[in-house]
Amino acid sequence: MGYVFFFLMAAFGALLIPFSDRAFEGASEGLRTFTYQVAPSLFPFTVCACFFTRSGKADPGKLRPALRYPAAAFFSAVCGTPSAAMICGMVCPGDAGMASALCAVCNQAGPMFIVSTLSSAFFGDRSLALPLALSHYLPAFSGSLILCAFGARRGSHDEKLSSPPPPSSASAFTGAISEAVTAMLRVCGTIVFFRTAQAVAEPLLLPGAPAIIKGAAAGAFEMTNGLRLVSLAGNTRNALTLASFILSFGGICLFAQSKLIYTELRAGPYFAAKAATGALSALTFWLLYPRFYRTAAVFGFTGERTADLLRGSAEAGAAAAGFALSAALCLLCSFTASRLFKKS
Repeated sequence: MGYVFFFLMAAFGALLIPFSDRAFEGASEGLRTFTYQVAPSLFPFTVCACFFTRSGKADPGKLRPALRYPAAAFFSAVCGTPSAAMICGMVCPGDAGMASALCAVCNQAGPMFIVSTLSSAFFGDRSLALPLALSHYLPAFSGSLILCAFGARRGSHDEKLSSPPPPSSASAFTGAISEAVTAMLRVCGTIVFFRTAQAVAEPLLLPGAPAIIKGAAAGAFEMTNGLRLVSLAGNTRNALTLASFILSFGGICLFAQSKLIYTELRAGPYFAAKAATGALSALTFWLLYPRFYRTAAVFGFTGERTADLLRGSAEAGAAAAGFALSAALCLLCSFTASRLFKKS
């Protein structure tokens, strides 16, 4: 595998010379994507995630073993990718395989990205945020409970976790900002690299392909650009279902970002869990789409200012209610799991 990766990198380096214009455009677009779409929706939550982990207030070792997995899913859903890599190693100490699978399940997009970037900026319809959020979070929360059951059988969370004394709140806050900036630079670097690789490979592998095919191929490497390309196919059921899969799968770029944070991350269990979660998300959205299509039509663009204001308020409330419902279901299932898998 090492030689295969070496030759791929050598081929990519050689292609940068004849396709330098496309490489420059791809790198520039990657920087724009990170600056205007990814960073605004991710950086504030990353600071919060780093603060909670550094301050010790979100230490998974203080939770019951059966609650650590669902709590990791909920924490990652609020903070967005790749925050799961910060805590999955602490949830499953000494079991890199289980931690990798849990990282895949918990590596979810934040609600701000779903509402602002995916639904509004890409598909131009904020009312799609509710079905997309439900299809994205519910399979992830369910997957965390399944892994919790397997972890109880394997003894992956029997080990008692220990942590150093927490720093002061001021030190935790300043350290969180520094750590979040470092994480953002890692995210930026991976997005720019994979967007450049996609720009160079596209004319060779997919010349003249429709947008939905290019989006599926790009989404396997980098999620944000793949979602943007899929959105060019319109707000059809097939395009939105594919977008739901790409949103949950995350692509190789997300794996690289998580690997930078959690160095013991394993590709096998990670991508197996990611593929399963993506398939469940796509199936969930396919089933939910007919029910929410009327909502999207009712709150469609009318051109009237009053209607636009009402539509925006209703859609934002619906998206928030959907996420709150998913979180409440996660907490209910967590309590049930703590009773089923509790070990004295």
